[in-house]
Amino acid sequence: MTKNTQNKSKSKKITIDDLARMVARGFSSMEERFDTKIDTLEQKMNDKFDQVDKRFDEVDKRFDRLEDKYGRRLDTLESRTITLKNHMENGFKKKLAW
Repeated sequence: MTKNTQNKSKSKKITIDDLARMVARGFSSMEERFDTKIDTLEQKMNDKFDQVDKRFDEVDKRFDRLEDKYGRRLDTLESRTITLKNHMENGFKKKLAW
């Protein structure tokens, strides 16, 4: 008997059921690895979105402060601009009172 023939006779014969179990274990292992990678990616994305949300909150606060500080002044400026426009359209017939 040759060495190759001896190895074949000593080796266990693999049935279709054995092969199916091996393939199923391989798929199960791949699924676990994908699940782990997806969970990691999901966590990283959530962390980044949390950071973006915090930055937007800060921007909102800054706009609120600007509106509080300059809002009334802008309203007054708009009102005076409208008054000036109306006077210009009427040829400055009335004296501006501000």
